Amino acid sequence: MNPYANRPYAGCEGGYCPSGDPALEASLYRAVAAGDVPEVQRLLENPGLNTSRNVVPDEHGFVRVKDAAVWIAAKKGQLGVMKALLDKGYDADYEEGHVVDLAAANGDTAMLELLLKRGFAIGSSALAYAAKNQNADMMKALLEAARNKAKGQPPDLKSAMQAACAVGNQTVLRLLVEEGAFKEIRHPVSNRPTVHDWRGDYVSEAVSTGHPLVLELLFSSGYTVTWQNAQELIKLASSVGVVDSLRHLLEQPTVQEDEEELEEAVENALKVAAEEGKAEIVDFILDTYPALAKDPCPAALIKAT
Repeated sequence: MNPYANRPYAGCEGGYCPSGDPALEASLYRAVAAGDVPEVQRLLENPGLNTSRNVVPDEHGFVRVKDAAVWIAAKKGQLGVMKALLDKGYDADYEEGHVVDLAAANGDTAMLELLLKRGFAIGSSALAYAAKNQNADMMKALLEAARNKAKGQPPDLKSAMQAACAVGNQTVLRLLVEEGAFKEIRHPVSNRPTVHDWRGDYVSEAVSTGHPLVLELLFSSGYTVTWQNAQELIKLASSVGVVDSLRHLLEQPTVQEDEEELEEAVENALKVAAEEGKAEIVDFILDTYPALAKDPCPAALIKAT
């Protein structure tokens, strides 16, 4: 969105205009990247520098000189420069979250806290970056800010949950679960469960990346996999080769309640583990379920062990 479209500003019609002094703009960008606070402050006081100039034609979007400078400061982690830029006057309400995303991607908690304090929006990827970087302090700050901005509506935590399950950081994951990220997702109008099983995605992510403690936390939060999903996850856990992940899945009520289904699950797990040479999985199955492992596939077991 271009708030200046079709209106004159800074001597230009329609927002975009050629720079009056390209060298000044280039000097500002270099000083910002280098973290040279005095030089940035000096340039900002120069009347020849138009920081509100749109640097791209209107049809391609809207990026002012000051926006580009703020992005550079966030990307480079230049906290002092960022303060100088914001103190000069920056309409944070205009920004749609890109700056906070950059700070989160860098794992720069100090920068992120400054931006949130100044009213910057939380980008769509910030929470996921905090989870991926396993940064609990950043996650706390983002969740608090998101909670305050949402005014009772929970923030979208799906990407953050997927990232947390993938990296296996329990502290970050617990923060998200406590925030309600693992509750059943319902439509905001009909209040019906969404068609897509996001919680199943989180479990699958934990299995595929080999994080049994994450699985334990997710299951203890009240989620039970369906029988069909359990069979596929059991095969996946056997292929990955993490014994504790397989144990958690085999202990699921949907698997344990029916002996025939448990037998099928054990045989599937044994077959996959034997074919892929996962000796620890084979040993676990034969030791734990000797009566159910009726056909241990001797040739494949020789390959596995």
